[in-house]
Amino acid sequence: MILIGWDEAGYGPPLGPLVVAVSAWRVPDDCPCLSLYHRLRRFISPAPPEPDNAGPVPPLWIADSKLVHGRGGFSELERGVLSLSRVAAEWLARQSASPTVASHQPVSTDLLNFLAGLGMFPDSTRQPWEWREECALPLAQTPEELFPADKLARELRNESVELLQLRAAALWPAEYNAQLARNAQNKSLLLFDVGAKLVRELLNQYAAEPVEIFADKQGARNRYGAMLQNEWELDWINVELESQEASHYTWRTDGVSRGAHFLVNGERALPTAAASMTAKYVRELAMRGWNHFWCGQMEQLRPTAGYTVDARRFILEIRPRLSELAIADEQVIRWK
Repeated sequence: MILIGWDEAGYGPPLGPLVVAVSAWRVPDDCPCLSLYHRLRRFISPAPPEPDNAGPVPPLWIADSKLVHGRGGFSELERGVLSLSRVAAEWLARQSASPTVASHQPVSTDLLNFLAGLGMFPDSTRQPWEWREECALPLAQTPEELFPADKLARELRNESVELLQLRAAALWPAEYNAQLARNAQNKSLLLFDVGAKLVRELLNQYAAEPVEIFADKQGARNRYGAMLQNEWELDWINVELESQEASHYTWRTDGVSRGAHFLVNGERALPTAAASMTAKYVRELAMRGWNHFWCGQMEQLRPTAGYTVDARRFILEIRPRLSELAIADEQVIRWK
């Protein structure tokens, strides 16, 4: 059975990209998604490892990105995402029979290769503030501090679990504003549309296997059935439950079972937590590139995380430079 987690980062800020990410895992048919943490408890935890019990290789802390980044900082966020991404990248490399670095060797990569591994392909048309090309990863960890890829892959294998893919999409303000216009100025529809397209790619890729999809509930929305039917061109969808706590849907495609589950505190499902952290890590990398560019343009300009209050300060300070560079507001500021 395939488990897919789906989450976002940067939904509210007017600066920087909206990032949506998904993670795909193959698990035994008798392994419910919400029990995956328990199955992998020896090396993946929803809570920070206790200092006295961390051992030589501390477990990976994979949880809601707001919790991990808020308490563990960028370093803990990076350790989780890069450790997982190395295992997912090696699985894909084996599937395509392409060469890869031996998994026992500590490896680093540059930013653009990492983004390409997530299915993102920043090209020559990107704006100079969008990604910092010369950025080498990891930034806050050393390669040796990441969870060893061979050990993580072996531990997952021992539990009959495979991390198949981490994927992401980043919408910078210019693309975000264009897509917002196509979604009737409704940012919640835009968010759903971006995530549903990522999930659809995975549904097509794993068409022969049962798939269960888990996501955090999006705001106060309880009804997702019509949106799922429209996005994935489903003839029929069964509404199992629609409530304030959870919304559950099932359907079959060519006789293969599918399910989608939108939960309050959806990051309690490991695949959704992995997607949450991936989205947050990509956004943090994006904002480092953003600040590197603009702080290089203006002396004494303080960096920003892009959130509403500080974004007003930042926009006010860079506005003279925007005019000098003939950069339109919609290229750097989200409409909503």
